[in-house]
Amino acid sequence: MSIDHCREMVRAGDPDRFLSAMSAPPEGQGALMVLYAFNLEVARAPWVASEPLIGQMRLQFWHDAIAGIHEGKPPRRHPVVEELAALTARRALPRAPFDALIAARMADLDPAPPETRAALEAYVDATSGGLMQLAARALGTEADAVAADIGRASGMANLMRALPELAVRGHMPLPGLTLADRVALSEGRTTPELAEAVRLLATEARATLRRGRRAARRLPRSVLPALRAGWRAGPLLSAATRPGLDALRDLGPESEFRRRGALLWRTVLGRA
Repeated sequence: MSIDHCREMVRAGDPDRFLSAMSAPPEGQGALMVLYAFNLEVARAPWVASEPLIGQMRLQFWHDAIAGIHEGKPPRRHPVVEELAALTARRALPRAPFDALIAARMADLDPAPPETRAALEAYVDATSGGLMQLAARALGTEADAVAADIGRASGMANLMRALPELAVRGHMPLPGLTLADRVALSEGRTTPELAEAVRLLATEARATLRRGRRAARRLPRSVLPALRAGWRAGPLLSAATRPGLDALRDLGPESEFRRRGALLWRTVLGRA
C-alpha cells in the first residue's frame, strides 16, 4: 500500500518526525506520514541530484504534482502523490504552504548564504513552519500561529544541528558570516563570530518556542502530535545560547536514550 511506502520512507529518512507521528492515533499517524514523506522527497531533491538542473527538475515535478492536486486533476502515478492527493481532498489542505516549501527548497540549489536575517527566517518559515501548519490541519485543527512559532524555532534548531555538514558541502545558511567563518566550520573549528551569530539566533528562537508551546496548551490534544515534531528543539537551543559555544561539539547528536526519552516525556504530559 502507498501509505506503507510513506511510513517506511519517514522511518528511514526522518526518524525524529517518525517518532513524533507515532504519538498520534492510527488515522493521524497515516496523515502525518504522508506529509512527512512529501517533505522528504522535496528536501532531498537539491542534494541527491548530480547537478542543479536535475534538482530543479525534481522540484518542478513536485510543483506540478501539487498544482494538479489542487486543480482537481487525477494524481500522478507516484505513491506519495497519490496519498497526498487523497489527504488534501479529505482535509482541504491549502496549496500555498506546499508551493512556498518547494520554492524555498529551490534556494538549496544555491550555496550562497541568505542575504539578510529576514531571508533566513522566510526560508525556515516555509520549510519548517509551513510543514507544521499543514500537519496540524491534517489532524483536523487549524493552528497556524502556534505552528508558525514552533515550526520556526525547530527549523532554526535543525539548521544549527546541520551546520557542520552544510559547511562541508559548501553551504552556509546563516547570513552575515565571512568566508573565513565558513572555512573554519568546514575544517572543524568554530570562530567567535559564528558562535555569536548562532547564540543570537538561538536566543530568539528559544523565546519563540516558549511562546508557541504556551499557546499550544489551549489547543485540542488531538493536534499535539503535529506540533510535537519540534520536540528536539528545546535542548539544542538551550545549548546554543551558552557562552563559549562550540558549534561542532555542543550541537552534536544526543544519545538515543535521551533523544527518545524527551519525546516520551512530552507525550506522557500531553505537551507539544
